[in-house]
Amino acid sequence: MTDKTKRQDVQEIIESNIKDVDLSILAYLATMLQDTLAEGQVREIADVYKILQESLFTYQICKEDTEAYDLCQAIFQELVKNKWAIDPDIAKKNILKSVKVGDVVLGKYSEDEQWYVAKINQLTDNELHVTYTDYGNSEWLDPFCIQLIDKIQHQMKIMKLKQKKM
Repeated sequence: MTDKTKRQDVQEIIESNIKDVDLSILAYLATMLQDTLAEGQVREIADVYKILQESLFTYQICKEDTEAYDLCQAIFQELVKNKWAIDPDIAKKNILKSVKVGDVVLGKYSEDEQWYVAKINQLTDNELHVTYTDYGNSEWLDPFCIQLIDKIQHQMKIMKLKQKKM
């Protein structure tokens, strides 16, 4: 995107991908997506699908899962193009650059999809090997399946500050 190219806002991206739907519904979908983007929770197509899937069927925008997924894929590609989201390959490489062997992170255990404290044992170009410290289980994880503990502590501090303001 050049400096002269205008960045589309999220509502424009939704409107350009979903035709013949009431503007209030499009605004609702855009708001849901924008809120999740602001929290940094949109990393890949599946995240957009999780956010929008139910509404796409409720409002009869899509009739089949494949149609909904394809629509979410187009929306995600526009989000990346307009710099609302980072290309997943680049994001994963950035995560891998930010950690080293021996770091303690939270890892999403593949058996139950829950987060546990884990220590990084090994890194490759596209995944990490961790051992869950409380249980001793080990596995290879996608970089999106870890969370840096420092980042989580920072987010908790922000949440506490917001609660105090209320």
